[in-house]
Formats: sequence, C-alpha cells, structure tokens
Amino acid sequence: MSSQLTLENSLVQSIASSDLKDVMPDLVELGMDSVLKDGIFKEVPVISTLLGLYSAGRGIRDYLFTKKVIKFLMELDRIPYLERLKFIEEINGASKQTQLGETLLLLLERLDDFGKSEILARFFSCHIRGEIDFTMFRKLSTALEKLPIDYITSLHDFYSSTDVKQIHRDSTSLLIAGLVDIIFIPLPFSDTRGQYYKNELGRIFLEKYQAKPTEM
Repeated sequence: MSSQLTLENSLVQSIASSDLKDVMPDLVELGMDSVLKDGIFKEVPVISTLLGLYSAGRGIRDYLFTKKVIKFLMELDRIPYLERLKFIEEINGASKQTQLGETLLLLLERLDDFGKSEILARFFSCHIRGEIDFTMFRKLSTALEKLPIDYITSLHDFYSSTDVKQIHRDSTSLLIAGLVDIIFIPLPFSDTRGQYYKNELGRIFLEKYQAKPTEM
C-alpha cells in the first residue's frame, strides 16, 4: 500500500477517532508548534502519518499542511464521537473511504489560510449531520478556496442588506467565488451596467459558516 493511500485512509480513521477528545486540550494549552514537536497527536492516525513524513525530511510545505489538518480536526471535534463514527461506518466500502480521504486532503492542500481549514470543517460537519449533501459540500469548498478569507465580512454585509440589487466594492471577489450573481442591464446609448444579486450558494455558505457545531 502506498504512503499516499495510507494518508488518505488515516484521515478518514481520524475523523471517527475517539482520541481527538483527549488531545484537544493539550493542543489548546501547549500550542500547535509544541504539539508537532512533541508528538502529542501520535495516537491520531493522520497526524501520526504526517509527522512521520515530516520527520523523514519533508519541508515547510508539509509542516504547514500538517497544521491545516490539525485545525480541521480541532473544529471537527465539535461533532460528537458517536456521530462521527456512525457517518464513517455508513460509507460503504474501503474504496469510497479512500476517495473521501483523498478529496478532503486535496481540499485542505489548496486552502491558502489556516482559518479556512476550520471553515472547511464546519461545512463538512454539516455534511456529517445530513444538513447538506456531498455535492453542496464540494460547491461550498470551491467557493471557500476562491474567496479571500478577509472578504467573508463583505459577504455578510452583502446578504444583510435589504437592497436586492447591490454594487459593493468587494462584489467582484464574491462573484468569482460564485457567492453572488450578476445580471447586465442594457442602458441607453449601447452601454450596460452590472447588478449583483444574492443567490442560493451564498446564502448557504453564510448560514453554514455562522452555525458552529456544538458538542452534545
């Protein structure tokens, strides 16, 4: 079995790991750098695998990726263990679990901010709880990748406005992420003007971003 396949499967195993509950307080108290150095996460499959790769001579990119995975697991730990375990057990077949692990690793690898790792975990938590299907999870993940994290405030302001047709200074960035729509309105003398509108993806993104899961 290749190391890549092991990494994919180990991430899925970690999602359903009861050990997350035990190591999270250590992570919060000691700080992430100390955790990576001292190996407190050695009982969590994916972190153990990543630490092994890092100690084997991998570079700063792998170190930062490990941090993103830890951030993802920290947020995901808000979902009760039995709920996470049931979700993983209901994924039929090792190949589907491997595909899930591969998808999550690729999504995490593409994120350009540690804070986005936590947001990705919120979206995935909604999938675990059956609030969104996997297709919507992928759409939200793609939007998250494209949207600069500092523009989430602009997204909130846009959707909080009562004006359904808006022009905002950050609307172009929201449009690129797919979180708003634009319609071009013909004007006299062959000119056009774009008007931005709220859409379903933007509403769901904001709703799931703001709804942090809580431990039961």
